[in-house]
Amino acid sequence: MGRGGVPLLLVHGGPGYPSDVLFEAFEPLAREREIVWYDQLGVGRSDPIDDPLLLTVDRFRSTNSEG
Repeated sequence: MGRGGVPLLLVHGGPGYPSDVLFEAFEPLAREREIVWYDQLGVGRSDPIDDPLLLTVDRFRSTNSEG
């Protein structure tokens, strides 16, 4: 969403809450910069997670880091 300026990585508040409900609120900011939307595991365009034991802080962290 958007382009130009310093990119913003938007990581929303938590598992089970998709980011698309926030699109409208960030439209004004998207006029000034690119917004990269990150849906956490199990929501949005990611595959659903059926086993809640897979929803750990370490797993979420590992999906957001390189190497």
